[in-house]
Amino acid sequence: NPENGATIEQEPALPPMADEKFASEYKKWQGAVEAGVMTPADVLAAATSKYSLTEDQAAAIETL
Repeated sequence: NPENGATIEQEPALPPMADEKFASEYKKWQGAVEAGVMTPADVLAAATSKYSLTEDQAAAIETL
């Protein structure tokens, strides 16, 4: 109960995805989406489970 001065445990912040890593992964994701293996939403969920993305990175994934 935070009212008693207790702190709420937060998930540790996810590391940002470096542009080089994003560019490399983007090519893989694009192939997976084109092959019908993943949807852009699947890619976004997978990426954001491991990394924090910039707005531009997230937007690029949504347009796959």
